[in-house]
Amino acid sequence: MKRLAALFLALLLAGCAASSAVFSPTDPPTAEGYTAEEIYAYFCETAFESEYGGERGFVCKWAQPVAYFLKGEFGDGETAVLDDLCRQLNEIPGFPGIRRTEEEEEANLTVHFVMQNELSAVFGDEAASSSGMSRFYYLRSRGEILRAEAGIATNIIPQSAKASVICEEFLQSMGLAADSYSYPESVFYEGYNASIRPAPIDWAVLSLLYSTRIAPGTEREAAEAAARQILGLTETEEERSEG
Repeated sequence: MKRLAALFLALLLAGCAASSAVFSPTDPPTAEGYTAEEIYAYFCETAFESEYGGERGFVCKWAQPVAYFLKGEFGDGETAVLDDLCRQLNEIPGFPGIRRTEEEEEANLTVHFVMQNELSAVFGDEAASSSGMSRFYYLRSRGEILRAEAGIATNIIPQSAKASVICEEFLQSMGLAADSYSYPESVFYEGYNASIRPAPIDWAVLSLLYSTRIAPGTEREAAEAAARQILGLTETEEERSEG
């Protein structure tokens, strides 16, 4: 068991080290190996629906700093993944900031590490066959996320799959709630996912979501139009008038 735990930690730390070279925030958001059209399309797939609740139709995102609390059974491997995710989230322009807290009462995001058969006690029947789940609560009038929860099954086999679940559920609690079949390398991939770190396109759509030009609560049509302009896919009114 100790040998497996050490191997798990080594794999996660290697993934964290590699991810440092993958993500570097740019304006507009870019992702090596992906076009602006692909980033835009993936943003549209992941930003306006929930994994189980269907179409939402407007942008949800954090406007206030996030303080997360870890609950349950976790170790150095799990915290290393979360530390790296937070470091990179804090590099995104427009993101309000995230840090870990040791005080549960201070937290607005709780990350539960529980046995797989205990997830439903936290998230309900929808989590009965899941290896992880997340949800967030928001003001409908503003689309601002107020608090969130993420759950990760601690008995996932193989252990290397745990990193993928941590990445998916933690990042989905930032406002990108929908899964997709478009990119198997993405942590938001709907099928089996062995990625131990987010793909460049994952960071690109998160950067797009937290652009200051897309406010919480922006309706889908307006948010998609803003995203196209941010990515340089449409002309602005000024550019059209000059033409």
